[in-house]
Amino acid sequence: EITVKGKHLCLQDEIPVIYVGNRVCEDPKRVSDEELRCIAPPNEEGEHPVVVHVGHYNNCKDSSKKPSTNVATVTYEPPEIEKISPVSGSSCGRTPVEITGRRFGRSVEDVVVLFGTIPCTLNAKLEKLEDGRQVFSCVTPSAPVFEEDSNTMSVDVTVAVGAQASRIRDAYIYRALRLDRVTPSTGVAAGGTSVEIQGRGFPENPSSDKDDPRRLRVTFDGRECTQLERVSDTMLKCLTPSGAGKARIHVHAHGRHSRLDAETSYFKYDAPVVSNVESPEGQCPVSGCEITSKGKNFGPKEYAADVLVDEGTCLKTKRVSDTTLVCKTPPGLPGKVQVEVEVSGQTSESEDAVVHFDAPVVKSVE
Repeated sequence: EITVKGKHLCLQDEIPVIYVGNRVCEDPKRVSDEELRCIAPPNEEGEHPVVVHVGHYNNCKDSSKKPSTNVATVTYEPPEIEKISPVSGSSCGRTPVEITGRRFGRSVEDVVVLFGTIPCTLNAKLEKLEDGRQVFSCVTPSAPVFEEDSNTMSVDVTVAVGAQASRIRDAYIYRALRLDRVTPSTGVAAGGTSVEIQGRGFPENPSSDKDDPRRLRVTFDGRECTQLERVSDTMLKCLTPSGAGKARIHVHAHGRHSRLDAETSYFKYDAPVVSNVESPEGQCPVSGCEITSKGKNFGPKEYAADVLVDEGTCLKTKRVSDTTLVCKTPPGLPGKVQVEVEVSGQTSESEDAVVHFDAPVVKSVE
């Protein structure tokens, strides 16, 4: 609000028109013949002349007098940014940020905030502090594309009010989704292992809709973990999905995912274990037979499983479950033969996993 003082600013029944530069002042009010008030319009930085236009001079108490022709000016100063808190957040955006300063206008409708070149989503209220400063909050947009091998990105923050703007260079730091550690780093192939995922930049979940690509999720070789809990922006908890071998872990949110680290972005499923091998009547003819291998950590159906009998590979292997495989053995030599299960580069080890091939029996010679 500005106050215009002078002489013969009489209005009586008329509303004055007050110009600041070439723009009209809003909500003009007459305090007296010598004082007017109005809301200064948006304008460019610098000095702008103030002109009061009264439509009919004969409305004045003394019609022989006219408004003063002396030129008054209003100096427009840009908004002043004093504090941004916090100064960093997830590359996925959606971080609440509070900006404190001066000359932010009358409401958030007057304000435009840019993080880099992308607008920040403003909240509905602009508050005035006791010391005259103003404060408002906004929710950060997602970051631009990161440079290769970069874990952070600095952007300018710009606050514009009308035609004036202030900018602080490199005022806000985006942190890439980063996975530092998974504890424990091993578990059963059937899944259900409770793990803690530590890293940085884990945002609030923007959606609970399973079909929403923006939602927060964690995958192990593309298979999603369950009962995901965001403890903080540095920790997540969930139950592992079923899997096999060495699984790549990614944290996903807002269409982005954490970067793959050779040491920390993997979970190792336990190797398969064969505890028992069953065959018809306890033995197989040397021509081969169907056997059932029982144990654990055979993995889900998406992972190929091979049953190895001595140096040969079983035919027509069928995965019944994570604990049971059925196949037809290749022909074998008489005696006890070791049976192994291989899944995703991991091979079982068990001296008790064997199949017995019958020795040939000669009933008669003619």
